[in-house]
Amino acid sequence: MRNILVIALCFLLGACSTKTQHMETAAPQESSINLARIAKKNKLYGAAIRLYSEALELHPEDPVLLFEQGEVYALAGQCNRAEKQFAESSISHADPAGITKSLGRCFAKEENFTKALNVLLKGEQYGADDPQYLNLLGTTYSFSGNTSRGKKALEKALELAPDDMEIKNNIAVVHIIEGKYDIAIQKLSRLLRRGYNTARIRHNLALAYGLADKTEQAEKVYGIDLSSEQIKQNLAWYRLIKQNKTTRN
Repeated sequence: MRNILVIALCFLLGACSTKTQHMETAAPQESSINLARIAKKNKLYGAAIRLYSEALELHPEDPVLLFEQGEVYALAGQCNRAEKQFAESSISHADPAGITKSLGRCFAKEENFTKALNVLLKGEQYGADDPQYLNLLGTTYSFSGNTSRGKKALEKALELAPDDMEIKNNIAVVHIIEGKYDIAIQKLSRLLRRGYNTARIRHNLALAYGLADKTEQAEKVYGIDLSSEQIKQNLAWYRLIKQNKTTRN
């Protein structure tokens, strides 16, 4: 089974070289670890988990291997399994900041913002000066409904990393959550003018235009990435959101 996995990774990654062949003749643990890291880098999380498990059979308490496999569980969206792995006493000292961000990001992607916030706040002492942590904390606060604290965390993140496009994008998203569409449009348009012309920023700009009832502008921005049918569906969704919001008020 192991040889099949090695051969599959070899051809899938285009890594069938003398180096890869040498890895097969190396110590089993070293070979498994190297292949696991290659699989992780290439987002082959299932293969990476199996290879880390193989290496851990020989060294079940290796803190580095346990931590790295925990990261893969988190990247694969297996948040509870990752949390269990990180909770092992033997790795509690390995990389607290990394554990906090990996778990927080995993639960946030599941839209379990309460759990994500709980994880992030428990590890707050490790990320006070880390813009990535503060960016994650700020977005999680905001999607949890606390945009005031969310903006504070994001503004601090931007002070530490003033050129970070993702942080600037997320600040604009908070304005969208608050219903401040014109401010969001200004910030996102500025990012596009400065060369940060990514699909994510275009999508958020179109979202802000759509929610602001600026249909023509939304269609123009969406037209870069979406079909006419997808544009119609998105605009219909925005109208539904606005209608529900008006009804609640």
